Amino acid sequence: MGFIQALGFLGLLAIPIIILIYILKSKYVSKPVSSTFIWKRSLKYVKNRLPINFVFSLLLVLQILAVILATLALTRPTIIPFTTKDTIIILDSSASMLTKNEDGKTRFELAIEEIEKESNSAGDNNKFTLITAGVEPNTQVFRTSQKVEVVSAAKDLVCGLGTADIDGALELANNVQSINPDAKILFYTDKEYYDADGVEIRSFSKESDFNVAITNLTDTYMGGKYSFNASINMYSLDGEDQETRPVDAYISLYIDGSLVSTQPVTLTSSKNTVTFTHKENLVAPNAIYYQISSLAEYQSMRITIDKITEAGNADAVINDGLLEDNQRYIFAKEGERVKILVVSSYVTMLETEGRQEADPAKTTYLITLLRNIGYSISNKTDIKSEISQVNNGGAIEGYNLYIFDGVMPDVLPDDGAVWFINPQKDPVGTSLQVSATPVKAEDLDQTLYMIPAVDTGSEAYKTITKNIGKRRNIAIGRFRPLECSDYSKYEEMFVCNNTPIIMAGREANVRVICMSFDIHDTNLHMLIDFPLLTMNMINFSLPSVVSDRSFDVGETVKFNAPVGATGLEFKYFNEEEGEFDTKDSFEATDAELDLELLGNYAITITYANGHEQTIMLPTSIPSDESDIEMRGDTVVAKEVLPGIEVKKEPMEIWPYIVMALLVILVVEWGVYYRDEF
Repeated sequence: MGFIQALGFLGLLAIPIIILIYILKSKYVSKPVSSTFIWKRSLKYVKNRLPINFVFSLLLVLQILAVILATLALTRPTIIPFTTKDTIIILDSSASMLTKNEDGKTRFELAIEEIEKESNSAGDNNKFTLITAGVEPNTQVFRTSQKVEVVSAAKDLVCGLGTADIDGALELANNVQSINPDAKILFYTDKEYYDADGVEIRSFSKESDFNVAITNLTDTYMGGKYSFNASINMYSLDGEDQETRPVDAYISLYIDGSLVSTQPVTLTSSKNTVTFTHKENLVAPNAIYYQISSLAEYQSMRITIDKITEAGNADAVINDGLLEDNQRYIFAKEGERVKILVVSSYVTMLETEGRQEADPAKTTYLITLLRNIGYSISNKTDIKSEISQVNNGGAIEGYNLYIFDGVMPDVLPDDGAVWFINPQKDPVGTSLQVSATPVKAEDLDQTLYMIPAVDTGSEAYKTITKNIGKRRNIAIGRFRPLECSDYSKYEEMFVCNNTPIIMAGREANVRVICMSFDIHDTNLHMLIDFPLLTMNMINFSLPSVVSDRSFDVGETVKFNAPVGATGLEFKYFNEEEGEFDTKDSFEATDAELDLELLGNYAITITYANGHEQTIMLPTSIPSDESDIEMRGDTVVAKEVLPGIEVKKEPMEIWPYIVMALLVILVVEWGVYYRDEF
């Protein structure tokens, strides 16, 4: 119970006043009697009665009770409904929480112990919610008052090796806040934050924590030889200047599973780059450099940190708080040759030694451009020099990209991407249609310009239109309007006079681009947009199977199914057993694959011709998680949705007290009247 006007209790001062009045008040009453004998005899009993006995009279009790009720009415008492206390614990489950302190306990273990203390010390009306903030936040316990359940759930938790989705965890906490806005949020983490709104931060990092990590590993191919660069970073919270406290990290280098060398690397700052190469002149002055044998090719390279000591003292071992970031892999990039076939009506064929070859004097803007940018398309690219003028009536095969400029094949190739440039009829094997009548700028008496179509936000649109036509005018002399009977397969990339002129899409796994105008009938070949557009089209038509060569734990990698692929196996290498475990297998279509574990994944692609290709996907701890010095910017609790009734308002009971007071006053008046009259 609460009181809105506590000063109303001053009304209780009337009680001693009433009692004093009853004590001092004369109780002799003048009454006529018929005989003095009776009067004299009554004085005997009156003298024997004490005035204090009147305190217990009914009138006194009723009047004191009336004062008490009136006082309570003035204080406006309220009944506060019983409320449950809610405590929300968000536990950081990112990789940095595995950092061990000098006692050998991880930050995650210290947080689990604190959860046990917090729950055991709470009252019976306290409900706990436990949320883990890992790559994917999860609610482990929801509003339970069972302490055993909270402790048991906390002890069963395993810390992840990825990042912490704090915003997602706060979204889950909002589910409790919508029930009880007074819920307290505790964030158990290893970082300090510059700003925390509505969240109480409890950090489990210590100044003595120390970590050395390999945060990046790359290869460089130059002069037919490989070199490697590793970023090795040193982190500490003790506040000392790392320049004055160098350490030696003993690094082991493995090529294709065989140990190449083990040697100390002196780390003198927080961030160090170590180069492993066969030539000293490939290294910047004063850089950390170690020579390795000339390496023309390799399949896998691994670097590990085996030991950390004080600089120059191999016996003074320093404990590394986080061992999970002391190893990294890199796998050689496959450099398959990209074969492109250009079939153009502009090319004249010559008979040379019994075979047909394209006349080098009769070329096109596109062919010249492709030859000039060929080596930027991929690691090893071959622009096919044999350019056919016409199709011999059969199916074409064996190329990664087919370009038909002004001509049309009999069938749509099914083993590579296809470009139709200036088609004279509907592109074969597609749902695209080309108008028979071209639109000419001279007929419309206006200049026609190519501009990007309405932004659909798709990956195809972003890739093909990137940096094109933003500030320059691409003039079109004539074009054939494009249409499509199945817009689930194709979408507009560029338009001219509000009419589609470039569309892109897919037929099964075959990526198709149709450009319904002649490049020679535009100013495109005189603008920087021409090589940009061509590269964009190549990036769409020949995408990398995967976007990168190294990944973070918890990352989702997009798999682009190559043309001709029929099956896919997604596997993880189990180092303890020394073999791959198959995680999934399915038909070769575009997919997203989750890399949840630390180590090496593999994608094995099976093609229709029986060929198999394996792509390795090494995973490492995110570099930010190795940085145990990092501070967070802000962490803000989500606001409770307005309009949700979460608890009852306090109820005022003074009206009921007033009614009771009126009853007492009526009874008191009745007693007084009976006594007097």
